[in-house]
Amino acid sequence: MAIFGSVGYGLRSGILGGPARATQAASPLLFGLLMDRMGIGVLAISAGLSLSALVAPLLLKARPVPCAGGGIAKQSAVQTAAASSVWKIQRCQMLRGRKRPRL
Repeated sequence: MAIFGSVGYGLRSGILGGPARATQAASPLLFGLLMDRMGIGVLAISAGLSLSALVAPLLLKARPVPCAGGGIAKQSAVQTAAASSVWKIQRCQMLRGRKRPRL
């Protein structure tokens, strides 16, 4: 909601999540077809994809972001792309103990 706003949020999240759901639905069929063609060798491909999915988030680095009023907060590249100035101020206040996060 921070990126697109609250109007039409459900539609946008459905459009953005649609390809992921389609891929998840098609993967068992594709894995079965690949297993018919390659046999047990398909497990090497599956293991390689699983390891790459494990390593990819580990390669993301947190970058320091200057807080209003001094101090540094660390956030990931994804958070940096979606962060607004209000979010940065609230995050800095939470890190300094001035404000409790809303649940």
